[in-house]
Amino acid sequence: MKPLSLLLAVLGIWAAGCSSSKPANAPVAASSNNVTVVKIGNDTFTNQQLHKEFLLSGEADATSLAKYTDFVKRYTALRLKVKDAERIGLDRDSALVLDLSNYRTQLGKPYLLENAVYKPLIAEAYEREKINIQVSHILMAVDAAASPEDTLIAYKKAVAVRDSALKGIDFNKLAINNSSDPSTARNEGRLPLVIRGKYIYPFESIAYNTPVGQISPIVRSKEFGYHFLKVESQVPASAGKQFSQIFIQPKGTSTQDSLDAKVRLQDVLNQLKEKSFEDVARQLNDDDFLRERAGDIGMRKRGDLIEPLDSAAFGLEKVGDVSEPLLSSFGYHIFRLTAIEETKALADKSGELRTQLQSNPYLQDFVKAYSNTLRPSLPLNFDAAAFDKKLSLVPADSLFEELSPNSKTLRAAVGNQEIANYNGLSISFNDFADFAYRRTKEANENNTQAAKRLFQDLIQEKTIDAYALTLDKKDENFANLIRKYRDGTLMFKISQDSIWTPAGKDTVGLRNYFNANPDKYKFGERTKAISFYATADSLIYGIASRLGGGESAEAIAASFKGNRNVRYETVYLTNATNSVYDKVLTLEVNKPSAPEPYQRGKIILINTGKEAPRNKSYAESLSELTGDYQQ
Repeated sequence: MKPLSLLLAVLGIWAAGCSSSKPANAPVAASSNNVTVVKIGNDTFTNQQLHKEFLLSGEADATSLAKYTDFVKRYTALRLKVKDAERIGLDRDSALVLDLSNYRTQLGKPYLLENAVYKPLIAEAYEREKINIQVSHILMAVDAAASPEDTLIAYKKAVAVRDSALKGIDFNKLAINNSSDPSTARNEGRLPLVIRGKYIYPFESIAYNTPVGQISPIVRSKEFGYHFLKVESQVPASAGKQFSQIFIQPKGTSTQDSLDAKVRLQDVLNQLKEKSFEDVARQLNDDDFLRERAGDIGMRKRGDLIEPLDSAAFGLEKVGDVSEPLLSSFGYHIFRLTAIEETKALADKSGELRTQLQSNPYLQDFVKAYSNTLRPSLPLNFDAAAFDKKLSLVPADSLFEELSPNSKTLRAAVGNQEIANYNGLSISFNDFADFAYRRTKEANENNTQAAKRLFQDLIQEKTIDAYALTLDKKDENFANLIRKYRDGTLMFKISQDSIWTPAGKDTVGLRNYFNANPDKYKFGERTKAISFYATADSLIYGIASRLGGGESAEAIAASFKGNRNVRYETVYLTNATNSVYDKVLTLEVNKPSAPEPYQRGKIILINTGKEAPRNKSYAESLSELTGDYQQ
């Protein structure tokens, strides 16, 4: 086993005993008396301390005295190993000290952002997904390159028009006469439903934070300018729905083209009386993509489709319902409802919402706002005069060229020198040069002024890192994470030196132990599953067709050997694994599943039957065997 894998294994064992989730019930072993239960050297552990660690362990049954007693034994064994590592000085090893410092820095920023930025925004998005909002909107457009004077004029106009709305003048008439939004001419300012994630964040926020019937404050977006709106109504959001679609498109713009499309549409309607929707979608769709997917357009949210398609499709209520033919500017559409998304708890939805948040262009604004709350509390040791002196080593007009990584003058002279210490975080001139070189000057700003401003921008960027350096003194949960990493590293090191390395090298002892315990290492009854995966629909549906035609999975797999676009795998299942392979347990033997969405493509699963229990070979049991032998 490689050292890194071994370390992760040790930390996994430690985490299993000391995770951060808390059960609801206190254990029967809990006591109000602060009695010493364990003493290791000069370290004592009271009943209250052990009770707290037990709660942090996430034990499923925290009311069991037997489980509490077992935990105390395991925890004592862990502390003994750590104490022994400290006794021989492993905790003072320079590599460990540096590793712990790096870990604190690497963990601190993600930890802070997770709790202060990500979790609140994910929870906010989850709640907003429950409601859709109807609004009317007025925009005073401001170009990104607008002068301060033009920007002020737009803002003053927004204030004046909003004041008129507050005095009771019809909002939609004000929109017609004043809004810069080009859609106002046809919609009088009434926008499609505000659905979480469909509009830019500042606009979305004023919609969700303004009561029904009220007019919002004015907000500025980077993309468009000044906005304010009136909330007309709120409605519960529709669940996500999955549809299949048949699309008939006129081949041109002539009257004859339109008549031909209507004839083909009638043919579709006639065929639907005799065949399944999927078969007709494969045969008569005018869209190649839809033909390949048997019409499947995947799971959609309200607002994903253009009108009138969106309202009609989401008006389908029962799986299997088929819409009437719908006419859009593209042609004729017929939808079939194939699935309705189940409502998910926040914990199950958070991964999807996190991915969406990471692509939100306003995410860095949230991070910067959080950083600004931390900055006033952090000590900054910065000698402005010394910094100016370093900048003056080269001509001001060539300063930014000298900040280049290829520079041999300025960086060579002062690059490694510290220019600031920010709450214990050392910032060198090279750190500044790397940061500044990737940025540009503002208008009417000379090089020296730009350098001083960019230094402040660097401090802004480093604020969360600097705060994280002392986070373990402010946050008990973070301190526990650092302590566990330290103790886990010490456990790994002493176990590697005294147990794992010797045991792993003792091949004779391993073989003898295996031979002495032949029935200890067994496979139970297992279901053998095979799968085909591809991102291209043409490939996966081609494989499905070949399987349906009776071709063996092995032959198909052989035909794709060396083709990275198709993945063929074999998996053995003893029971459910909370993975996509669990479906295999419900499949008829040797009857392939239909292609279904998985990751960014589709997967076909096949249950090839059950394998009888059998003993493992030496090679198959080696990982488990080594662990037993180490014990």
